[in-house]
Amino acid sequence: MSHGQWTELVERVVSEIDERIKHGDLPGHILTFEDAAAHSTQPFGCVDQLRNVDRGNVIAGVDEVLRIRAGGVY
Repeated sequence: MSHGQWTELVERVVSEIDERIKHGDLPGHILTFEDAAAHSTQPFGCVDQLRNVDRGNVIAGVDEVLRIRAGGVY
């Protein structure tokens, strides 16, 4: 997976999380992809279809964006 594809997927998942928060489907305190997946009634299909290595990288990117926006980097 190229860097551009990886970045696009991270942005797509973060946007989907934002939409679900906006519509009240997810709580506003989501800090990680794992949190979002645990509270979600619908899967994040684009992530579930990735190979293990790519999936881990995309999830790490989503986690990083969510934590930075929350005001802390872990």
